[in-house]
Amino acid sequence: MADFAVWGYGLAALAYLGFGIYLYAAWRGAPEGGVLLFAVAVSCVWASTGAWFASSPASWLFQFSQVADVFRSGAWFAFLLILLRPLLAQGIRWPFVLALILVAAQLLGAAAAGFEWLPDEATSRSSIALSLASAVLGLVLVEQVYRGMPVEARWGLKPLCLGLSAGYMFELYLFAEAFLFGRLDPDMWAVRGLVHALVLPLIALSGARNPSWTLRMSLSREVVFHSTALAVAGLYLLIVAGAGYYVRYFGGDWGRALQAALLFAALLLLAVFIFSGTQRARLRVFINKHLFPYRYDYRTEWLRFTQALSSANGKLDLGQSVIKALSDLVESPGGSLWMRGADGSFAVYSRLNQPSIDLREAADSPLV
Repeated sequence: MADFAVWGYGLAALAYLGFGIYLYAAWRGAPEGGVLLFAVAVSCVWASTGAWFASSPASWLFQFSQVADVFRSGAWFAFLLILLRPLLAQGIRWPFVLALILVAAQLLGAAAAGFEWLPDEATSRSSIALSLASAVLGLVLVEQVYRGMPVEARWGLKPLCLGLSAGYMFELYLFAEAFLFGRLDPDMWAVRGLVHALVLPLIALSGARNPSWTLRMSLSREVVFHSTALAVAGLYLLIVAGAGYYVRYFGGDWGRALQAALLFAALLLLAVFIFSGTQRARLRVFINKHLFPYRYDYRTEWLRFTQALSSANGKLDLGQSVIKALSDLVESPGGSLWMRGADGSFAVYSRLNQPSIDLREAADSPLV
């Protein structure tokens, strides 16, 4: 596979070089284009060092390749973050802070490996874990960029988001497997250069569609919700991967079986969370409470409420339609509608997914 790695990384280096020359010739001074040019140039250096290391393995060359990989990752983070600049103006700073911390930690890890500050096993495992976290953050940033763009601007961004997502998904698989088994798969590492060469035409297509990279972006609660859910899921999988490794390491003869059982249980729990309306509602409440000055986007919720009433299901009466429209706002499965009677007390007028209640509540009741 050494020859394949040389050809794969060599092809990636040539592809990045050609794209970089095109960008330099077409660049008109926009900061987005400048950062993209820098990311492509650093990627070209990274692919070249990968081909060099594959052709003549040496420990110092491997360390240099790792440092180049960190700068490559940071450069692409910078490009995605410059597209997300409008979020900074709206007070959303966590993507910028998290990317800076992660790149700094990766550089510190590369320095620790180069100067042998820690045992080789500790530096190797921490480097793999940071690379895995980098892949997760990359997917989150790509998702933020795509969801933050208006629908009419997504045509120019789809190839970029598809290409970067494919690259980050490969990185996620590569480093998740390495974290589980304690080492990089040589065959997967050999294919890595070719994978990034294959996704580059998609990035180039977006560059052609957006010569000025002046894209308008807006922040919505749905963007923050889906990005937060993706980040939480990624962090959860990182923790599960670490737990699975230690279960296998300390589990003796039962290690692999226990690891498989743990991974299955963890994925089942994640699926339950994803499909649970109650858990999604709790996450929405947490986000709305801590990240926005208002709990709801009132214009959006009012339009959704009126749409629900105007297109009510014929199987539901008026009261049930009102209950459903209100419960959808908080992702509740149902509720009850109480009406005041002639004597001033309240009784259940309509219900949806609730048991029948045959009682009345006075106007001064604590329930009211």
